[in-house]
Amino acid sequence: MPAPVFPHAAVASPHYLASSAGLVVLAQGGNAVDAAVATNLVLAVVYPHMCGVGGDLFAMVWNEGDLEGLNSSGRLPAGAALTPGPAPGGALKGSATLGAVPRHGVAAATVPGAVAGWKALLERYGTMPLAELAKPAMRLAREGCPRAPGLDKLTKAFASLLERDDGAKRIYLAEGPLVQAELADTLEDLDAFYAGPVAQRAPAPFTPQDFADHRAEWVEPQRTRFAGLEVGERPPNSRGHLALRAIERLEPLEGLTPVDPEWHLRQVRAVDAAVDHGDTIYLCTRDERGMAVSLNQSLFEAFGSGVVVPGTGVLLHNRGAYFKSQEYAPKARPTAAPTAAPPA
Repeated sequence: MPAPVFPHAAVASPHYLASSAGLVVLAQGGNAVDAAVATNLVLAVVYPHMCGVGGDLFAMVWNEGDLEGLNSSGRLPAGAALTPGPAPGGALKGSATLGAVPRHGVAAATVPGAVAGWKALLERYGTMPLAELAKPAMRLAREGCPRAPGLDKLTKAFASLLERDDGAKRIYLAEGPLVQAELADTLEDLDAFYAGPVAQRAPAPFTPQDFADHRAEWVEPQRTRFAGLEVGERPPNSRGHLALRAIERLEPLEGLTPVDPEWHLRQVRAVDAAVDHGDTIYLCTRDERGMAVSLNQSLFEAFGSGVVVPGTGVLLHNRGAYFKSQEYAPKARPTAAPTAAPPA
């Protein structure tokens, strides 16, 4: 029987600097949760178009035969409200309807949950302090890092969005390596995230109380069977359950191989039936003791809301764009996906 490709431990992420940070943690004796948090923190610096300190976080942890889910997604601020739109045709004069939910700007943001998610993971399973795990990310933010090809491409594609916000324009549209000194300061004191400068300076309608109210939530994963295995995913308002629906719709692949067009078509049909929109990063870690972490962390769309909290380097996500107009309400949490649209 051949030896396993990863006999001791593994880290997978979309950027080599992030994966390297996670491997260093494992080499220093940290566990899979420690490595996942360190990996995610570096991604928050080097991959800011897809994830960041101002985004949300969903994770699952496998430990000693048990699977647990974590939902650290935020809610709309208590003062959230849509601008009334024009009355539909035939309506009474002077009447109005709910306005459309914006795809970008501060009204598309909910309270960011990433930091609370990292802290919850470490409090339950971690062996290393958050401040120590954040050091590689802090150094890259302060000293600068090369721009990944994907970041460079999407920076050009979303330049019109970034131009709207002074902080976003200054940070992401600058020439040369990506330097984020203000973000480094935020990373230096993540314990103060929900009470310090980020909470105090977030644009209206956010208030410090909106940040103080946020809590990460441990949840029971949903499960299904596939190919003799049990597959677990996070329940709504995560989008993970859609992967389970796709698996359940997957037509049998027995007798087919990747050289057969039908092998691909059956998988495409399954995914199309449960399709959802948005961008995210995925990372996973496993340590030599068998603990494993599966983690998604996202701004929703590239560069999220396009709004940087002044003086903090924190780019707010735009998962509030998930809402339908009738669902957009104070303290609500996004539950469904919007129709896909090109960047505005």
